Amino acid sequence: MGARLTGILDLPERLETLTGPMRERASRLVEARVVAGATVPPPDLEPWLVATFGSVEAVRDQRIVKVTNR
Repeated sequence: MGARLTGILDLPERLETLTGPMRERASRLVEARVVAGATVPPPDLEPWLVATFGSVEAVRDQRIVKVTNR
């Protein structure tokens, strides 16, 4: 059975699943959490956002993974 591919949004959860020395080491090295982000893009940027992301709404509310190097 191969490893399941994950995205960056899964990082905090994956770190929580570690056990023993691996978890201790990871806790000493990094902190990762998902936070909410919101933006109000300027009207001049809207055509580029639509072309790049499909809509302006796709970038207004975002989930951001904040990783802190301890």
